[in-house]
Amino acid sequence: MKTNKASLGYFIDYNTWKDSYNLQEETIKLSKKNPHFVTFNINYFNNIKKSLRRLVSLNCYFNSRISNNIFYDLNKEYFIKKYAIPKNVYSIRNFSFISYGLNMIHNSIGLYLLKISDDFIFNYYKKIETINTFYGGNIRYQNNSIKFTQNNIYYKNEYKKFRNNLTTHTKDKNDSIVIRLDIQNYFDNLPVEKLLKFLQDTIKPNDKLEHNFDENTIKEIETFYKFLMDNKKGIPQIDNSIISSFIGYLYLCFLDLRIDSLMKSLEYEEYSIIRYLDDIYIPFKPNNNSDNSQPIKEAVEILAKIKDIAFYDFQLNINNKTKIYNLGSPNEKEEFFKDSKNESVIEFLDVPIDTGDNTQEEESHEVIIEKIIDELERIKNGGVNLERNNSEINQYILHKIFDKDISNLLNKGENKTKLESIFEDFNFDLLSVSPLVLTILVMKSDKTKEKYINYLLSKDVSTSNARLLVIEALRQFNFNHEKLFQKLYEDKHFNEVLELYKITEFDYKNPGYFDLSMEYIYYLLNNNPLIIKQMELRVLNEMRGDYSVALNHLVNEFQSICYSLDTIKSQNYNANSIEVFLKKQSIEHFICIKLRNMFDRRNNNLVSHSGDENVQGSAVTKREYDYYKSAVSLCLKQLETAN
Repeated sequence: MKTNKASLGYFIDYNTWKDSYNLQEETIKLSKKNPHFVTFNINYFNNIKKSLRRLVSLNCYFNSRISNNIFYDLNKEYFIKKYAIPKNVYSIRNFSFISYGLNMIHNSIGLYLLKISDDFIFNYYKKIETINTFYGGNIRYQNNSIKFTQNNIYYKNEYKKFRNNLTTHTKDKNDSIVIRLDIQNYFDNLPVEKLLKFLQDTIKPNDKLEHNFDENTIKEIETFYKFLMDNKKGIPQIDNSIISSFIGYLYLCFLDLRIDSLMKSLEYEEYSIIRYLDDIYIPFKPNNNSDNSQPIKEAVEILAKIKDIAFYDFQLNINNKTKIYNLGSPNEKEEFFKDSKNESVIEFLDVPIDTGDNTQEEESHEVIIEKIIDELERIKNGGVNLERNNSEINQYILHKIFDKDISNLLNKGENKTKLESIFEDFNFDLLSVSPLVLTILVMKSDKTKEKYINYLLSKDVSTSNARLLVIEALRQFNFNHEKLFQKLYEDKHFNEVLELYKITEFDYKNPGYFDLSMEYIYYLLNNNPLIIKQMELRVLNEMRGDYSVALNHLVNEFQSICYSLDTIKSQNYNANSIEVFLKKQSIEHFICIKLRNMFDRRNNNLVSHSGDENVQGSAVTKREYDYYKSAVSLCLKQLETAN
């Protein structure tokens, strides 16, 4: 069948699909040797049989489900569920648990964007000396080929370059100001349609032509991310998703360009834009140092302009964590280096924070161990005040445990004894101030490990904070601790995720779509792109909760299916034609009556006759919609049986 322009297969080919599979499998492979990849979602991927995962990579699978967009209503196989991850004691971040196949589609679209933006990124953007940005990966197509390794999808090397750049541009700059920008809920608010518009204005015409980057492709990508994000803005945050990181990075490249142009228009000669994902630093030398207040005034004016650019042109909000530092003040300079080490991508960091820094003299391992012990004592004595305000925690020194030499020293008897002493009468609720690091430390000793596990097993785990502590503990067991895993069910908001987590042997032959067999689904839909489009629109409106519009698409979808099956192709194929066809197929009368009423309800739906004052109608309720949808399902199953 010729590729339909209104489908993913129009711009994503099988080679890209295979690349997506290789990326996903590499993350599973890395989870066997790198703790950073031991996460809830990657562990789920690993639990799926390799033979099933390999099946997803095949060309026949790609052609039968993905390239034609049939996947949109194969809900047993393609699913995503949001859940909360605490950012700190006061706020929450949206995270997503995603199925293997749906994540592969997300990967494929991200890799497509990687391809089409390559010339812009490497032959224009990266050549701007005042911009130094990173996203935790370094993946790139070379001669239409791409390979994934720990070196290019594990963030450590790129994070090291970021820290080195930040240090180089701030360490000896006593005459400089630093603006640190913090974007509010960046991934949830990233407008995909704006990103695609920027790319449309940026990519060379020949590259657009080669990769089918046109209005059809833009519409398909927008629709897919609406599907992933419940018809809201943004892109999903998924465990260790280098693709989400890249897309997030790519959008802000255009903001970097605007900031760079702004600084040039204001005639600043010494400045840099240094960014790790959405963590942005702008060190610059003020134009006027005539008095102490002038540099700060300049920074405030620059920030005001950037804030407006971000809001009006990028649909992003700069939040109140944004700060201005005067490096000419010893106190503010010290505060800057402290904040940059304590706040920068701290939530997922499992390397020493100062990787790539050269801001101070190297301390002996013994001194570092002593400082870690002292910090643990301070946390122990800080009590609930630290739970309320964990910004006072010295994350910089705690993250030294990820230095291999330091970790080995902490495993020695004398230091284990010190850890045991600290955790003897420790309030384990305090682990929430730095869950990953403190969980690793408390499990250094078998004695304290057992004590902490017993604490978790007796704890009420009904909140996202408590659930995160359990998940961090499970990571230390590679999720192989049944009692701990069962504790996750106490968080009622996480139960749907856990039910999806169990689906490791998805039914390839019956993946969803009105509970029909895949063979019959393919028969009905594959050569009927108009039916698939109605199905796609129906699903999106179901997600939105707009059942009046969803019913319209359901009726159109069902009518088109009947038309495709009916041997009598009348020019005015309507509800009466369908009734005749269904009776010929011996569909049960009670089903035919329900479907007859469904058409009548559609005709009394204000969405179908907007602006017609003669139509008396009301909005379709979810209960009504489910009633009619179940009738369609029963009818299609009887048609399948008859055929």
